[in-house]
Amino acid sequence: MTLGLRPSGGLALAAFLAAAMLGGCSARMLAHPMGALDRGSKSAPERKASGPLDVAREQTVLAPTEPYWPYRQAELELAADSTGGAERNLAAALARDPLYPPALSLLSKLYYQSGRHAEAIQLLEGARSQSARFPGGFPPALLADLALHYDALGRGDLAQGVVARMSRAERERAGSAGVYLVLRGEHPDSASDLASDW
Repeated sequence: MTLGLRPSGGLALAAFLAAAMLGGCSARMLAHPMGALDRGSKSAPERKASGPLDVAREQTVLAPTEPYWPYRQAELELAADSTGGAERNLAAALARDPLYPPALSLLSKLYYQSGRHAEAIQLLEGARSQSARFPGGFPPALLADLALHYDALGRGDLAQGVVARMSRAERERAGSAGVYLVLRGEHPDSASDLASDW
């Protein structure tokens, strides 16, 4: 049984069907990210919108000695409830600058939340032993962090020893932690003037 097509008509139909099929493939290929490269447009990863974490990761690579960018990644990881990622990035920031105050403070807070007070004390005492390397002296907020960790371990004597060495101005710069530590001390009445300034 024949379709009644002449051989040349059959070839024409076959050519038409082949062109239609290939045309469909071509359309699918152009919609594919690799097909877009042929037209000179950006690849799929470049078209993806960059978020703050992507920017921080990129800057971490581009500025390999700058501690800010891994610290920034840690902040963003914490905002996304990834404490493990935050801790890794804080370690990376401190590998770049072991005395970078924002990273020391944020890592101290992570340690406090997870009850790792001995690790925090070791970290902060190590930094405090190099106080001369901090412009303007060892940051009062880090002194308050240190005292809070001592207090959490039940070593109020050591916490108060840290607080006693802080000037009034340093306690004020330490914020509410400074007031708390003075109130926790053996002479809480001495905190009344300090607290009234807030």
